[in-house]
Amino acid sequence: MEGSGLTKEQFNGATGGLISIDEDDDLSIESHTFQRIWRVYSGQLQGTDPSDDHIEQTVKVSSIVTICFSSFFWSWAFFHIFFEGSFDLGFISFVFPIITNFWGWQSTKETEQFEAMRYCKRYQLTPYAHLIVSLNYALGAYSAGTLTARTYCTTFGLFWALTIYFTKNLSDKWFWVLSDREGVGPFRQNGESGAGFGVSSSSSSTNSLLKQSHSTQQNQNQNQNQ
Repeated sequence: MEGSGLTKEQFNGATGGLISIDEDDDLSIESHTFQRIWRVYSGQLQGTDPSDDHIEQTVKVSSIVTICFSSFFWSWAFFHIFFEGSFDLGFISFVFPIITNFWGWQSTKETEQFEAMRYCKRYQLTPYAHLIVSLNYALGAYSAGTLTARTYCTTFGLFWALTIYFTKNLSDKWFWVLSDREGVGPFRQNGESGAGFGVSSSSSSTNSLLKQSHSTQQNQNQNQNQ
């Protein structure tokens, strides 16, 4: 890259793949992270199982996005209450997805297996948190005095209701991914960095079988020597 002092590889690495430079030196916004997230959600719709790293990245990014989204509407409700004098249930309801999605994000950051599982179990409460927000919008649609307000509440109520399905499947899948892993946590196995990609259940099972086979062979050799 002329004038920046960075090579193409350094630039791509610094942006984490969100923005990259292709072979023709053109900027590309195609993100592997977003591709992983889409595969998880599309896989849920199609009834297929995504890979462990797709699930992990989706938990991480979707939790951050939901926290930001919920925080914005919580701030909006805060403004209505303390500056306009009108009570807004969003001040209460949006607290729940903020908290539960923080637990989901934290479960992807922990390097201790016990702590990761502890936050993951709390993250499984996310569908209920989203249900509270959806019911809040349903109540708003019922009591709305104008067509615009009713349409707004109905649209967002249906959106949050849809996220209940996705977060239920996602939190359950993430729980089983962590349950199947061995070692010190979701990112590292035997001290090696996994760059955010965990060890799959199939690889863990294979390692267990190899260890068992090796132990059996050692016992047989000892018996023969005796």
